[in-house]
Amino acid sequence: TIIQRISATGVLVGCYHDMDTMGSMHGIELTAEWFQALTVPASMSNGTSPEGNRIAGLYTDMDNHGHGYVIEKGVFSSFDVPGSKSTAAWDMNPSGEIVGVFTDQLNKTHGFLRTGEDYLSIDFPGASATRAFGINARGDVVGTYIDSANVAHGFLAQVASKKQ
Repeated sequence: TIIQRISATGVLVGCYHDMDTMGSMHGIELTAEWFQALTVPASMSNGTSPEGNRIAGLYTDMDNHGHGYVIEKGVFSSFDVPGSKSTAAWDMNPSGEIVGVFTDQLNKTHGFLRTGEDYLSIDFPGASATRAFGINARGDVVGTYIDSANVAHGFLAQVASKKQ
């Protein structure tokens, strides 16, 4: 069992594995009162709203393509960054913004920010790969990037101040 996040109300999300690393992996929700696992194989729940009523995650389909998903009020909806070969959702904030990772048609890895149905690619300048893993209530994003020497670094992308 791997726990990825905990909501402000104590909902835990993550995944469990029965016999291997992917085939038996299922996204989970856990509280002190109940446990629920997704029936979608190769899934992992990674982010949750403060109330625990929205969850973001990832799964791999039978053709070995990755997709993001959102569960809102018990309804599962998959999504893909437009034009991507693979999408993985890693976190969400109270506003419902989702961050994650996608691979484009040229096999380059990018971070993304999903706001509603709009997507913004996140690419650290000069990086060969960028991955967005976390977002806070302000919309600040954290992740990793790989530089031209193939060295990994962390980054923080902060929301620009709004002038009035």
